[in-house]
Amino acid sequence: MHFVESYRQISRTPDVRRRQFELLPWARELEALFVASGDAEGLDFQVLVLSDQLVIDVDPDLMCQVLINLLRNAADAARAHGDRPAVSMRFSPSPSGRIQIDVSDNGPGVPEALAQDIFLPFFTTKAKGTGVGLSLARQVVLAHQGSITLFKSEIGGALFRIVV
Repeated sequence: MHFVESYRQISRTPDVRRRQFELLPWARELEALFVASGDAEGLDFQVLVLSDQLVIDVDPDLMCQVLINLLRNAADAARAHGDRPAVSMRFSPSPSGRIQIDVSDNGPGVPEALAQDIFLPFFTTKAKGTGVGLSLARQVVLAHQGSITLFKSEIGGALFRIVV
């Protein structure tokens, strides 16, 4: 049943209900949600919004789901890698005039040999993972006519960059 439910999640095209809204209050809600869930416990966790005037045009619920998933993955990776786990989420204007969202950690990063596979449905390196999270994140971002890309974080781990 778990497999069937996972398959249903990725086989449906996301129903995107975009709207424009101020980014700063939404970013603070995401921060509060992540902290309240307990997932930020023991982390050096930061949320940075580089301009108070940013407006974003996304489905806030779908994009929240994507970002919380990325934050949880980052927290797991950072905790497993060292005794000073750090995770950050940064919002900034992109050079193209869109919004750039970076989620980074100081975990081990994604091995180069696996980097091309991480967005594939059902690909996972976690013992209890389903391989649905990053695939679904990619679907949601693409449904927003955006992009999601993996980089190496400045602090050593993974950096996922979304541009919407």
